[in-house]
Amino acid sequence: MIKRCEYVKFASKMSFQNPSFLWALLLLAVPLIIHLFNFRRYKRVKFSNVEMLEELESESRKTRHVKKWLILASRMLALACLVLAFALPFLPNKGNSGGRTLISLYLDNSQSMNSIGEDGQIFENSKNLARELLSQLSNNADVQFIDNGLSPYSNRLFSPQQVVKLVDDISLDFVANDLLPVIEKAKRKALTDDYSSHHFIGISDFQKSQTFKIQDADTSSSIYLVRMEAEAIQNISIDSAWISDPISRPGSPVKLKVKVTNNGKKDVESSTITLTINGVQQGLESFEISKSSTKEISMEFSSAKSGWVVGQLSVADVPVVFDNDYYFSIFLKERLNVLNVGEESASVNQIFKNDKTFSLINAEAGRVDYSALKSYDFIILNELDDISSGLTEQLKGFVEQAGVLFVIPSTEASNYASFSRKLSLPTYIIQEPRDLSVSVESLSHPFMRDVYRKSPRNQILPTVKKSFSQAHRPSTDKILRLKDGTVVLSRTKLGLGNVFMLGMPLSEEYSTYIDHELFVLSILKMSFTGNANTQIAYNLQNKEPIEVPVTDAEGALTLKLGNKEMVMESAQSGGTGRIWLNEEVEQAGVYSLENSKGELLAKIGLNYNRSESPQKFYSDEDLNDLFAGSPIQIYEGSMAQVKSITNQLSSGTQLWKMFILLSLLFLLIEVLLLRFIKT
Repeated sequence: MIKRCEYVKFASKMSFQNPSFLWALLLLAVPLIIHLFNFRRYKRVKFSNVEMLEELESESRKTRHVKKWLILASRMLALACLVLAFALPFLPNKGNSGGRTLISLYLDNSQSMNSIGEDGQIFENSKNLARELLSQLSNNADVQFIDNGLSPYSNRLFSPQQVVKLVDDISLDFVANDLLPVIEKAKRKALTDDYSSHHFIGISDFQKSQTFKIQDADTSSSIYLVRMEAEAIQNISIDSAWISDPISRPGSPVKLKVKVTNNGKKDVESSTITLTINGVQQGLESFEISKSSTKEISMEFSSAKSGWVVGQLSVADVPVVFDNDYYFSIFLKERLNVLNVGEESASVNQIFKNDKTFSLINAEAGRVDYSALKSYDFIILNELDDISSGLTEQLKGFVEQAGVLFVIPSTEASNYASFSRKLSLPTYIIQEPRDLSVSVESLSHPFMRDVYRKSPRNQILPTVKKSFSQAHRPSTDKILRLKDGTVVLSRTKLGLGNVFMLGMPLSEEYSTYIDHELFVLSILKMSFTGNANTQIAYNLQNKEPIEVPVTDAEGALTLKLGNKEMVMESAQSGGTGRIWLNEEVEQAGVYSLENSKGELLAKIGLNYNRSESPQKFYSDEDLNDLFAGSPIQIYEGSMAQVKSITNQLSSGTQLWKMFILLSLLFLLIEVLLLRFIKT
């Protein structure tokens, strides 16, 4: 009974594009008449004994009647299905019977669409398919056109003719394809404008540049995905670059590491990467790289002048070229400026005074020039009896702007409570006897790991006779510990900078730390920490803020590239600034960041997103899984397939093929009846 109701419901929804052809159903009377009036004459044959033949005749007559009616039914059903097929039956789409319909057309214009297919560039082929689809729509159809960048016109509705003009004007963009926001934008438009039905058509190569899952599938929207097939290609991409040494200065080699990836399925035996600094080529490296693998290449350059250095890495690779260049910027200082606040220390002087890498200034606690603090890279608070509130505020701003602070406590370290509280640092409590050495495991800490080129064996480490107990915060990184677990050197991050805190004064009364090489190595490592944290490039589609050192009085911040200027959304606090990239910043390169007075604050290297560099695509199974629960249909990128979509948009799901198959099935049944049922 349930199945019968389903069949009736199915039949009641079915409509016909050519209903006049249903008059041909009258032809069903022809096989009926033939079967009812069989005019064939029978010939009489006389037998002497018909007793056995009467029984045989009775059985044959029953079989013949059953066969006769089965053949009649199969012939009439075959003819009926054939007539219905020519009447072009279909199931109307939801909303076709009444109400407004929205058609959302998505055209993928990401860089992967620059690939070559069987008929040329797949992006141009996609535009041709979009034009063909639009030409088949009704002139009064409501069409929403969406690209990867979710351009402002995607919020409006157009006629098919107007969208053709948008398709003509669209070009490849550097925004990676991401179906999730595209689908959500289309469905939101259909919902807010109160459309009774919605059809989403996406033309793309469906590259795996994003991971997503359509949640809460909307069965009221029909989804048609047109796949554009690209030929397998080779592609080498420059993914990232960084400075391998913690200190870089003018006149000395700056060591650069470059990450290169072979995204293709063939080994590359020979390729070259070029390094350009301030417009002048300074490096050329040849390399080979296996298929589907990543390689790090070491390069060097030097600059005679201090200040901002603009760099570009390039590799020759076609046809995918958007990831061939990588832009970066580095600020080279003449030397690292070190400030020792407190009594002048012979041990500190010995480390920094005779090294051209550093410029050391000693200042008493009451004679610190607060206005000059931002010019220093490394500040040492050397056994101060107290830290004033004014100095505390200035040091907080210094650290937040990527400064590095090293606190060596005095015997009166309990006076640092206010300082520790305002900077969210560990608090010194009381002195306790220790008489323990630094644990060997401390040398395995990430901060200390590269202090020694090779971890020393049977090393005699410093002994701590007594130290301060400290109340550490969860965010504190515990670097050096004693054998009982007591922390004697910690690091706390604050803004863009770091604060290092020692657990005891440097005098021999407290430890042998000052006489050990570990003191020299660790304090040098601290001084380089600020440079090691410097990021030399960013992603052009970066959604996270970019930290920049500015002052509260800078005003509006502007990014400049050539003749183009863009005002950035920014926020400033305590000398630390943040900028957010917007849609106007769309070209890769090294930008100048300036304040409202036109003063240069920084050079920022911006690069295109590398998410489309790998040549990996969603399969039909992947797409069905991503759109689980939604009515989705997947087509090949051809004119015939696009016409099939437009037929469904105008009429619904076509059923004529099904009726042709049913007609052939009933004819086959008739043949089997005639062949195998004997009378």
